[in-house]
Amino acid sequence: MLSASCLRDFHPARVAAMDRLIARIRVEALASDSGVWVLPNTRFAFFSILLSIIFRVNLDENSIIRIDKVMKRVLPTI
Repeated sequence: MLSASCLRDFHPARVAAMDRLIARIRVEALASDSGVWVLPNTRFAFFSILLSIIFRVNLDENSIIRIDKVMKRVLPTI
């Protein structure tokens, strides 16, 4: 379980992930007249927070997407 001080340490990661989430939803909304997919974008934000917490690294969006693709390919085989 995370203590309050640990949660404070991850504040920048949470802020960065929420900024990415808002940016991704905004771009998708501008590109589409019918609406946006919230679940994949939220999943991406949550995954980026987990990567920051577990590995203590801040990755760019392309790196997170590549890691996500590898994870999706590897996990079903386990």
